Amino acid sequence: TPAGLWNFLPQGPEITLADGQRLLWRFNQAQTPRVHGKLPHPTRLRHITADKNIAIPNWQQLLYAQVWPGIDLLFYWKNGQIAHDWLVAPYANPHNIRWSISGAHGQLTNSGTIALQTQSGVWTLQAPHSWQQHPDNSLPSAFTTQPLENGLQIAFQLTDYDPSLPLVIDPTVVFSSFFGGTGNDGIRRLVSPTSGAIFIAGNTLSADFPVTPNALNVSLANHDAFVAQLTADGSATAWVTYIGGSGVDVVQDMVMDDNHLYLTGRTESNDFPVTDNSTLNGSSDAFLLKLSLDGQTIRYARVIGGSSHQDLDNDIVDVEGAYAIDVNGTQLVIAGTTRSADFPVTANAQQSQSAGGYDGFIARWNNSDNNESLEYASYLGGSLDDSLRAVVLTESLILLAGASNSTDFPITTAQVHHDSATPGAFDITLTHLELTSGEIQMAQYIGGQGNDTPTTLLLDNDGNTLLGGTTQSRDFPVSENAMQTEHGGASDAFILRFTGTSGTGRSRGRIY
Repeated sequence: TPAGLWNFLPQGPEITLADGQRLLWRFNQAQTPRVHGKLPHPTRLRHITADKNIAIPNWQQLLYAQVWPGIDLLFYWKNGQIAHDWLVAPYANPHNIRWSISGAHGQLTNSGTIALQTQSGVWTLQAPHSWQQHPDNSLPSAFTTQPLENGLQIAFQLTDYDPSLPLVIDPTVVFSSFFGGTGNDGIRRLVSPTSGAIFIAGNTLSADFPVTPNALNVSLANHDAFVAQLTADGSATAWVTYIGGSGVDVVQDMVMDDNHLYLTGRTESNDFPVTDNSTLNGSSDAFLLKLSLDGQTIRYARVIGGSSHQDLDNDIVDVEGAYAIDVNGTQLVIAGTTRSADFPVTANAQQSQSAGGYDGFIARWNNSDNNESLEYASYLGGSLDDSLRAVVLTESLILLAGASNSTDFPITTAQVHHDSATPGAFDITLTHLELTSGEIQMAQYIGGQGNDTPTTLLLDNDGNTLLGGTTQSRDFPVSENAMQTEHGGASDAFILRFTGTSGTGRSRGRIY
């Protein structure tokens, strides 16, 4: 299993992790339970040698019966993990349940889970779910722990249960593993379809990154992006590949549709694996790449950018490249930052020239086949520095979130607070473009006296606009019903919600 190889011994299970580390369960002041299988598994197993042909019992559940008087422990398979329930008979005492897990340092977290730090990852017991008569009838319950030299002793704290009824206590085991090589590795985006697979994209400096043998690209060239598919339970990789050329390549965002993954970021590689005749114009350009879900085929890849590149001494406007991508049917959009006066805008651009400094850019392609055509590309910014950091496509709009220290960003409304009295400070920009024409439908500032930066933009199930990011502003415009109304210090997170996609209707508002 993802949590290791389980060996069910009478004195308690033993779990051997992938690196050989062992975790030992032991029942404290317990009886000697009888361990037996329940519910025969439909799959039949046999051990066949030259002189033997032996049937091997195969069960769907395994029961430790009478660990303490009236208390059983049931193990079973659930959602790709081994789950277990403590089964307490009427009038048995659940406070007799005390067991230890040794072999790794453990602690009770603030969220009520138990986390054991192993060499392979974090082995977690989620906070217990206790119930009587029906799983939906949850009862108050929690772990209590006592530290051991190399582990924890664990018990349960229970209140308000009926001792005349059976009681079930269900703490789920979850294993979180490390993923990477010996260099610096980081995940930028994770997406998961309804089928349950997990796709991740990120960046690596590891020459020993765990790429699969049949990968599209098996060798690290410099600083490369990577893409991987994990199984639904996270226990194994279906495939892992590097993406990039001989220079620095950085993936910033990834989305998917039913058949493909779409990645964007920036590249400094003259040999980035493009499928058209696009070439690197500056020392850093944006890239767009469409990848099959099996990781084997680049449907198309191209770079887009101008001839300029320059680093700024801040972490809000960085280097030329794309930061965000979204796909909706036949429309595909990337958004990012450029300092180039010759960024390749289209004839129908809303803003055909750079206004100065760094500008945001947006580019839209027709995604109807594998010969995508660029239908719209434009600058978006003022005379100082502007960056676009997040994008969402609807049936009729392109929603953009960015950061700007320009006082002349092309806003259409001043409804939300903007502090122009702090030179150099960045405020959030929220912009809506009409999908086909690219015309600005709404644009506004959001922020206070410090630097305010968006990181995430999305629509909820009701069609409301949600915006998240970070703020250094003590006067960030929080709403009266905010969970936290005061700045905590340095840089705080925020979440903002607008009613609908108009960008003007304030709802449950801003929360640090």
